[in-house]
Amino acid sequence: MPLASASAPQLDLFVSSSAAYEAALARYEALRPVLTGERFLRQQSQHTGVNYWRLWRDLRRFQREGLLGLLDQRTLPHPRGKAPIEALLPNHIQQQIIRLAIAHPFTLRELAQIVRDCYHVPVDYRGIDRVLAYHHLSHDVLQLHYQSAQHAAPPSWPPAPQMHLPLEPTTYAQRLEQALGPEHLLLRFRTYHEYPTEEHARWRIIELWEVGFRPRRIAKLLAIDAHVVYYWRQRFQTFGLLGLTTHTREATPLTTRVSVQVMMEVFQLSLVPGFRE
Repeated sequence: MPLASASAPQLDLFVSSSAAYEAALARYEALRPVLTGERFLRQQSQHTGVNYWRLWRDLRRFQREGLLGLLDQRTLPHPRGKAPIEALLPNHIQQQIIRLAIAHPFTLRELAQIVRDCYHVPVDYRGIDRVLAYHHLSHDVLQLHYQSAQHAAPPSWPPAPQMHLPLEPTTYAQRLEQALGPEHLLLRFRTYHEYPTEEHARWRIIELWEVGFRPRRIAKLLAIDAHVVYYWRQRFQTFGLLGLTTHTREATPLTTRVSVQVMMEVFQLSLVPGFRE
Protein backbone atom coordinates (compact mmCIF):
# COMPACT_ATOMS: atom_id res chain seq x y z
CA MET A 1 0.00 0.00 0.00
CA PRO A 2 1.24 3.52 -0.71
CA LEU A 3 2.61 5.62 2.08
CA ALA A 4 1.74 9.24 2.60
CA SER A 5 3.03 11.32 -0.25
CA ALA A 6 3.53 14.30 2.06
CA SER A 7 4.50 14.64 5.66
CA ALA A 8 1.80 15.14 8.23
CA PRO A 9 2.74 18.75 9.11
CA GLN A 10 1.88 19.78 5.53
CA LEU A 11 -1.77 19.33 6.45
CA ASP A 12 -1.48 22.45 8.55
CA LEU A 13 -1.20 24.50 5.35
CA PHE A 14 -4.80 23.62 4.40
CA VAL A 15 -6.55 23.48 7.77
CA SER A 16 -7.17 26.49 9.99
CA SER A 17 -8.96 24.53 12.73
CA SER A 18 -6.55 22.98 15.21
CA ALA A 19 -9.13 20.43 16.38
CA ALA A 20 -9.69 19.12 12.85
CA TYR A 21 -5.91 19.06 12.31
CA GLU A 22 -5.28 16.97 15.41
CA ALA A 23 -8.13 14.57 14.57
CA ALA A 24 -6.75 14.00 11.05
CA LEU A 25 -3.28 13.29 12.44
CA ALA A 26 -4.75 10.80 14.92
CA ARG A 27 -6.50 8.94 12.09
CA TYR A 28 -3.29 8.87 10.12
CA GLU A 29 -1.35 7.41 13.06
CA ALA A 30 -4.02 4.72 13.43
CA LEU A 31 -3.51 3.77 9.78
CA ARG A 32 0.30 3.91 9.77
CA PRO A 33 0.90 0.20 10.71
CA VAL A 34 -1.49 -0.82 7.93
CA LEU A 35 0.24 1.45 5.41
CA THR A 36 3.70 0.12 6.32
CA GLY A 37 2.51 -3.48 6.17
CA GLU A 38 3.13 -4.25 9.83
CA ARG A 39 -0.47 -5.35 10.43
CA PHE A 40 -3.56 -6.19 8.47
CA LEU A 41 -6.60 -3.99 8.81
CA ARG A 42 -8.47 -6.38 11.10
CA GLN A 43 -5.39 -6.87 13.29
CA GLN A 44 -4.98 -3.11 13.63
CA SER A 45 -8.65 -2.81 14.58
CA GLN A 46 -8.24 -5.37 17.34
CA HIS A 47 -4.98 -3.79 18.51
CA THR A 48 -6.31 -0.21 18.75
CA GLY A 49 -9.94 -0.96 19.54
CA VAL A 50 -11.06 1.22 16.61
CA ASN A 51 -14.03 -0.06 14.62
CA TYR A 52 -12.93 -2.09 11.59
CA TRP A 53 -15.24 -0.28 9.16
CA ARG A 54 -14.06 3.09 10.37
CA LEU A 55 -10.47 2.10 9.65
CA TRP A 56 -11.52 0.73 6.27
CA ARG A 57 -13.31 4.00 5.41
CA ASP A 58 -10.32 6.09 6.47
CA LEU A 59 -8.01 3.90 4.43
CA ARG A 60 -10.12 4.34 1.31
CA ARG A 61 -10.24 8.11 1.79
CA PHE A 62 -6.48 8.27 2.32
CA GLN A 63 -5.87 6.31 -0.85
CA ARG A 64 -8.10 8.67 -2.86
CA GLU A 65 -7.26 12.07 -1.38
CA GLY A 66 -4.24 11.67 0.83
CA LEU A 67 -4.10 13.40 4.19
CA LEU A 68 -6.92 15.79 3.24
CA GLY A 69 -9.24 12.81 2.97
CA LEU A 70 -8.83 12.15 6.69
CA LEU A 71 -10.34 15.50 7.65
CA ASP A 72 -13.74 15.44 9.29
CA GLN A 73 -15.64 17.96 7.20
CA ARG A 74 -18.25 18.37 9.95
CA THR A 75 -15.70 20.01 12.25
CA LEU A 76 -14.51 22.55 9.68
CA PRO A 77 -15.96 26.09 9.72
CA HIS A 78 -18.47 26.71 6.95
CA PRO A 79 -19.44 30.11 5.52
CA ARG A 80 -22.91 31.11 6.56
CA GLY A 81 -25.48 33.07 4.63
CA LYS A 82 -26.09 33.26 0.90
CA ALA A 83 -23.31 33.44 -1.64
CA PRO A 84 -22.84 36.85 -3.32
CA ILE A 85 -24.88 37.45 -6.43
CA GLU A 86 -21.69 37.58 -8.55
CA ALA A 87 -21.00 33.96 -7.63
CA LEU A 88 -24.49 33.01 -8.81
CA LEU A 89 -24.62 34.97 -12.08
CA PRO A 90 -21.77 36.78 -13.87
CA ASN A 91 -22.12 40.48 -14.54
CA HIS A 92 -22.82 40.13 -18.27
CA ILE A 93 -25.76 37.83 -17.54
CA GLN A 94 -27.05 40.23 -14.90
CA GLN A 95 -26.99 43.04 -17.45
CA GLN A 96 -29.09 40.99 -19.87
CA ILE A 97 -31.61 40.26 -17.11
CA ILE A 98 -31.86 43.95 -16.30
CA ARG A 99 -32.39 44.89 -19.95
CA LEU A 100 -35.12 42.30 -20.31
CA ALA A 101 -36.84 43.33 -17.09
CA ILE A 102 -36.78 47.00 -18.11
CA ALA A 103 -38.05 46.37 -21.63
CA HIS A 104 -41.10 44.28 -20.76
CA PRO A 105 -42.95 43.03 -17.65
CA PHE A 106 -41.70 39.46 -17.82
CA THR A 107 -42.44 37.15 -14.95
CA LEU A 108 -39.53 35.95 -12.84
CA ARG A 109 -40.02 32.40 -14.08
CA GLU A 110 -39.87 33.53 -17.72
CA LEU A 111 -36.62 35.39 -17.11
CA ALA A 112 -35.17 32.34 -15.38
CA GLN A 113 -36.16 30.12 -18.31
CA ILE A 114 -34.51 32.47 -20.80
CA VAL A 115 -31.27 32.50 -18.78
CA ARG A 116 -31.27 28.71 -18.50
CA ASP A 117 -31.86 28.26 -22.24
CA CYS A 118 -29.29 30.83 -23.38
CA TYR A 119 -26.49 30.51 -20.83
CA HIS A 120 -27.13 27.03 -19.33
CA VAL A 121 -26.99 28.47 -15.82
CA PRO A 122 -29.10 26.64 -13.20
CA VAL A 123 -31.06 29.60 -11.87
CA ASP A 124 -34.69 29.82 -10.76
CA TYR A 125 -37.08 32.69 -10.12
CA ARG A 126 -35.55 33.35 -6.70
CA GLY A 127 -32.16 34.02 -8.25
CA ILE A 128 -33.73 36.45 -10.73
CA ASP A 129 -35.47 38.19 -7.84
CA ARG A 130 -32.13 38.57 -6.06
CA VAL A 131 -30.57 40.14 -9.17
CA LEU A 132 -33.35 42.70 -9.53
CA ALA A 133 -33.27 43.50 -5.82
CA TYR A 134 -29.47 43.89 -5.94
CA HIS A 135 -29.84 46.51 -8.69
CA HIS A 136 -32.72 48.26 -6.86
CA LEU A 137 -35.33 47.30 -9.45
CA SER A 138 -38.38 46.71 -7.32
CA HIS A 139 -41.81 45.90 -8.69
CA ASP A 140 -43.00 49.50 -8.19
CA VAL A 141 -39.95 50.95 -9.96
CA LEU A 142 -40.45 48.67 -12.97
CA GLN A 143 -44.16 49.41 -13.17
CA LEU A 144 -43.45 53.14 -13.20
CA HIS A 145 -40.95 52.63 -16.01
CA TYR A 146 -43.41 50.58 -18.07
CA GLN A 147 -46.04 53.30 -17.82
CA SER A 148 -43.64 55.99 -19.00
CA ALA A 149 -42.14 53.80 -21.75
CA GLN A 150 -45.54 53.16 -23.33
CA HIS A 151 -45.77 56.82 -24.31
CA ALA A 152 -42.15 57.06 -25.49
CA ALA A 153 -41.57 56.95 -29.25
CA PRO A 154 -38.86 54.53 -30.39
CA PRO A 155 -35.70 56.16 -31.76
CA SER A 156 -35.39 56.49 -35.49
CA TRP A 157 -33.50 53.87 -37.41
CA PRO A 158 -30.16 54.84 -38.95
CA PRO A 159 -30.22 55.79 -42.64
CA ALA A 160 -30.31 52.91 -45.14
CA PRO A 161 -30.89 50.15 -42.61
CA GLN A 162 -29.69 46.73 -43.58
CA MET A 163 -30.98 43.42 -42.38
CA HIS A 164 -28.26 41.33 -40.78
CA LEU A 165 -29.20 37.67 -40.93
CA PRO A 166 -26.85 35.08 -39.41
CA LEU A 167 -25.15 33.08 -42.14
CA GLU A 168 -23.05 31.13 -39.63
CA PRO A 169 -24.18 29.06 -36.63
CA THR A 170 -24.50 31.12 -33.46
CA THR A 171 -25.20 30.21 -29.87
CA TYR A 172 -28.39 31.12 -28.06
CA ALA A 173 -26.44 33.61 -25.95
CA GLN A 174 -25.30 35.39 -29.12
CA ARG A 175 -28.86 35.36 -30.44
CA LEU A 176 -30.07 36.95 -27.22
CA GLU A 177 -27.36 39.61 -27.51
CA GLN A 178 -28.52 40.36 -31.06
CA ALA A 179 -32.16 40.49 -30.05
CA LEU A 180 -31.33 42.92 -27.23
CA GLY A 181 -28.90 45.01 -29.25
CA PRO A 182 -29.12 48.80 -28.87
CA GLU A 183 -30.57 49.18 -32.37
CA HIS A 184 -33.51 46.92 -31.46
CA LEU A 185 -34.19 47.57 -27.78
CA LEU A 186 -33.78 50.81 -25.90
CA LEU A 187 -36.73 51.82 -23.74
CA ARG A 188 -39.02 49.03 -24.81
CA PHE A 189 -39.44 46.36 -27.46
CA ARG A 190 -40.33 47.64 -30.90
CA THR A 191 -43.66 46.49 -32.20
CA TYR A 192 -44.00 44.55 -35.42
CA HIS A 193 -45.01 47.56 -37.52
CA GLU A 194 -42.23 49.79 -36.13
CA TYR A 195 -39.52 47.87 -37.98
CA PRO A 196 -38.40 49.37 -41.30
CA THR A 197 -39.27 46.21 -43.26
CA GLU A 198 -41.38 43.18 -42.62
CA GLU A 199 -38.30 40.97 -42.98
CA HIS A 200 -36.76 42.75 -39.99
CA ALA A 201 -39.85 42.08 -37.92
CA ARG A 202 -40.15 38.46 -39.02
CA TRP A 203 -36.53 37.77 -38.18
CA ARG A 204 -37.07 39.34 -34.76
CA ILE A 205 -39.85 36.80 -34.20
CA ILE A 206 -37.45 33.96 -35.00
CA GLU A 207 -34.66 35.38 -32.83
CA LEU A 208 -36.89 35.76 -29.80
CA TRP A 209 -38.36 32.31 -30.31
CA GLU A 210 -34.94 30.67 -30.58
CA VAL A 211 -33.65 32.19 -27.34
CA GLY A 212 -36.55 30.82 -25.32
CA PHE A 213 -39.42 33.29 -25.64
CA ARG A 214 -42.84 31.69 -25.82
CA PRO A 215 -44.88 32.41 -28.99
CA ARG A 216 -47.68 34.14 -27.10
CA ARG A 217 -45.17 36.30 -25.25
CA ILE A 218 -43.56 37.26 -28.58
CA ALA A 219 -46.98 38.19 -29.93
CA LYS A 220 -47.55 40.42 -26.91
CA LEU A 221 -44.11 42.02 -27.24
CA LEU A 222 -44.57 42.85 -30.92
CA ALA A 223 -48.28 43.74 -30.61
CA ILE A 224 -49.46 41.14 -33.11
CA ASP A 225 -51.71 38.08 -33.05
CA ALA A 226 -50.25 34.80 -31.90
CA HIS A 227 -51.13 33.06 -35.17
CA VAL A 228 -48.69 35.39 -36.97
CA VAL A 229 -45.87 34.12 -34.78
CA TYR A 230 -46.85 30.49 -35.37
CA TYR A 231 -47.12 31.10 -39.12
CA TRP A 232 -43.65 32.59 -39.56
CA ARG A 233 -42.11 30.04 -37.23
CA GLN A 234 -43.53 27.29 -39.42
CA ARG A 235 -42.28 29.05 -42.55
CA PHE A 236 -38.78 29.34 -41.07
CA GLN A 237 -38.70 25.70 -40.01
CA THR A 238 -39.77 24.62 -43.50
CA PHE A 239 -37.90 26.99 -45.85
CA GLY A 240 -35.21 28.57 -43.64
CA LEU A 241 -34.32 32.24 -44.12
CA LEU A 242 -35.94 32.30 -47.57
CA GLY A 243 -39.27 31.60 -45.92
CA LEU A 244 -39.15 35.02 -44.23
CA THR A 245 -38.92 37.02 -47.44
CA THR A 246 -41.84 38.58 -49.25
CA HIS A 247 -42.34 37.37 -52.82
CA THR A 248 -44.23 39.80 -55.02
CA ARG A 249 -46.59 38.22 -57.52
CA GLU A 250 -46.51 39.53 -61.06
CA ALA A 251 -49.78 40.04 -62.89
CA THR A 252 -50.37 37.25 -65.38
CA PRO A 253 -52.33 37.87 -68.61
CA LEU A 254 -55.71 36.23 -68.99
CA THR A 255 -54.52 34.12 -71.91
CA THR A 256 -52.08 32.25 -69.70
CA ARG A 257 -54.83 31.30 -67.27
CA VAL A 258 -57.61 30.48 -69.78
CA SER A 259 -57.02 28.89 -73.15
CA VAL A 260 -58.01 30.77 -76.34
CA GLN A 261 -60.42 27.97 -77.31
CA VAL A 262 -62.37 28.34 -74.08
CA MET A 263 -62.47 32.10 -74.51
CA MET A 264 -63.87 31.71 -78.08
CA GLU A 265 -66.55 29.29 -76.89
CA VAL A 266 -67.65 31.70 -74.19
CA PHE A 267 -67.70 34.54 -76.72
CA GLN A 268 -69.87 32.53 -79.13
CA LEU A 269 -72.27 31.60 -76.36
CA SER A 270 -72.61 35.24 -75.45
CA LEU A 271 -73.94 35.91 -78.99
CA VAL A 272 -76.79 33.44 -78.59
CA PRO A 273 -80.10 35.30 -77.91
CA GLY A 274 -81.28 34.91 -74.35
CA PHE A 275 -77.87 33.62 -73.11
CA ARG A 276 -77.38 36.46 -70.65
CA GLU A 277 -80.85 35.98 -69.29
